Amino acid sequence: MIIDKGLVEVNLEVKDKYEAIEWLANLAGVENRLSDCSVFCQKVREREEQVSTDMGFGIAIPHGKTDAVKDPFVAVAKLRDPIIWNEETGSKIDLIFMLGSPATSEDNVHLVIMSELARRLMDDEFLKEIRSAERPETILKYFDNLVSVPY
Repeated sequence: MIIDKGLVEVNLEVKDKYEAIEWLANLAGVENRLSDCSVFCQKVREREEQVSTDMGFGIAIPHGKTDAVKDPFVAVAKLRDPIIWNEETGSKIDLIFMLGSPATSEDNVHLVIMSELARRLMDDEFLKEIRSAERPETILKYFDNLVSVPY
């Protein structure tokens, strides 16, 4: 499964995007999706420094592709309070969908996941439901099909 209950945080309180990235990477580490959290965090930070993963509409999709990822995953955080994600624009976000995929993935699973996630994020009702969720299980039900993306 690409996402499970242990990869969802519904009331995360962080001060900036780097703390959020580290928090979500640690969730993935606890769920045995990573062999090395620090390597994965560094890869995500490097990607973030190239181009912000702020997607607008209060959403960020940080991601990393590295051998530190054992199994592809999506970690989700609904923030207690919005944080600035893109320092250049001052854009604030309250939802984070972090993707991890193995560097050796030949089937471009990260692109499949990103595409499916982007499609869902265009749905205002979907976003409304995610933002109002108070339990990880509530968020998970909106990802039923995403968990079956082949990898």
